[in-house]
Amino acid sequence: MKQWNDEVLLQTVSRLTPVSLAERQAILAGPSAAEHHRGHFDRLKVSREIEVGGTPQSRHIEGPARIVFWNVERLRHVDAITSTLRQLDADVTLLCEVDRGMARTQNRDGIVELADSLGEGYLYAVEFVELGLGDRNEQVVHAGEVNADSFHGAALLSAATMATPFLIRLDARGDWFDGAHGEGRVGGTIALGAKIAISGQHVTMVSVHLESHCDPDLRGQEMARMARGEREGRLNRPGRRSRWRAGRFRRLPKSWENADGHSEAQAVRQRGFSLDTRR
Repeated sequence: MKQWNDEVLLQTVSRLTPVSLAERQAILAGPSAAEHHRGHFDRLKVSREIEVGGTPQSRHIEGPARIVFWNVERLRHVDAITSTLRQLDADVTLLCEVDRGMARTQNRDGIVELADSLGEGYLYAVEFVELGLGDRNEQVVHAGEVNADSFHGAALLSAATMATPFLIRLDARGDWFDGAHGEGRVGGTIALGAKIAISGQHVTMVSVHLESHCDPDLRGQEMARMARGEREGRLNRPGRRSRWRAGRFRRLPKSWENADGHSEAQAVRQRGFSLDTRR
């Protein structure tokens, strides 16, 4: 049976719906088996939402465009990352592993700080609602502290208008829910994207974060889910052969030129997309 998370999600908000400390504590204190994850995942409104904020300065980009993808590892170093992005002068920045309101990152709202400092608009969506302080090391370092929001997700930044924001939830298995990977979480990996006009053509930009604690076949399923969502959601112009423009699908390993043995590459190619392995 098709579930809500099988759809391309388009709901935008000015601020993500909070998950209170009391609710997080109640979830953590309850049954931790994976079969209990689904009820919490379905109930939390934030799982469906895309936050839109900041101040875009223009409606489009005059090409060529400079695109940056960065796994910022919780966005620990906001000031240094801001400085680097300013030096790179990117037209579009795609980010993953972005904390909001986590004790391990000083409970900062890093994506808002980045957007304000750079004078850009942003999109933000949650991969995981964190039920604790983070991994085992973070639990020790930040013992006794409290998360303000407990969000961990993906983001896009641009001075240009980001039209038709969309969210594709790639994984709802609840594999992190029981804490077996060292931390308890509600949620799963996501693809967050939007259309941006570059030299008169709308290009779909996507920030994608595939699951790390799994095998290539599961990551292949996540890629297939993303490609299917892109197709069914008509996020590129119909009738044209789509090409992924940014993220983890540019500058791919040379070994991906032959999709044999690479489930992720096979999943995308089987759906008519091309992969760029040029350096």
